[in-house]
Amino acid sequence: MDEFIEEIQSHLETDHGGAFVSKNNKKLRDMFIAICASVPTVKITIPCDEDGNITFEASMGSAETSYEFFDKYRGLMHSNFIANFIGELIVRENIDLFAKIMMNLKEDYIRTVNRFQHRTFGMMVSKNKFIFKFHVSLIEFIMSEDLKRVVNQ
Repeated sequence: MDEFIEEIQSHLETDHGGAFVSKNNKKLRDMFIAICASVPTVKITIPCDEDGNITFEASMGSAETSYEFFDKYRGLMHSNFIANFIGELIVRENIDLFAKIMMNLKEDYIRTVNRFQHRTFGMMVSKNKFIFKFHVSLIEFIMSEDLKRVVNQ
């Protein structure tokens, strides 16, 4: 048990008050700043499969968000928090592109959109691009949220 505690403590440091702080906090902040500053190019590779999943690629955008940049954050990249943050940011910024997919479902709309509910993004980091997979119900959720915001203004 002592070895386990020592292993965990080796990944932590304390702030001035003695509370444990993750050594990755600064890296995480730096990564989010770079992601938010970049404007990736989005390419939809699978518009909507039979289960309602959409797959798209997003280019890294700039030197600050190159593969080499993200490679140094490899340990942080494999979490739902990171995948959901980056994926939803990209979908929200490109909602018009994704809304077209949902609108083209026509007679399959109810079955495809309502059959499952989006929970998390699947994400892979490849050379100079992210590859994401998510459920189409997220688009309906974002559009409903946006509509409520407009109506309540």
